[in-house]
Amino acid sequence: MNEENRREEDLVMVEILTTFDPGELAVAKSILDGENIPYLAQGEEFSIVRGGGTLSVRMLVPEEAAERAKELIKELIENRTQPSL
Repeated sequence: MNEENRREEDLVMVEILTTFDPGELAVAKSILDGENIPYLAQGEEFSIVRGGGTLSVRMLVPEEAAERAKELIKELIENRTQPSL
């Protein structure tokens, strides 16, 4: 099956980042946007409603883009100042 015929429910998403830091999330989103890698920031809306920074947000990308996405945000993760989950 080619990409055009894939149904949304067939899309497998892989977690590449979990963060409590809205700034870290913004940088990761900017990096992925710059490379045209689609993502889902799961929990972002709820974190904003609760005042941000207190709840974790999971960043997910399509499975076929996961390795590239991880490589792109590797430095961001290695230089984080908060403990990771």
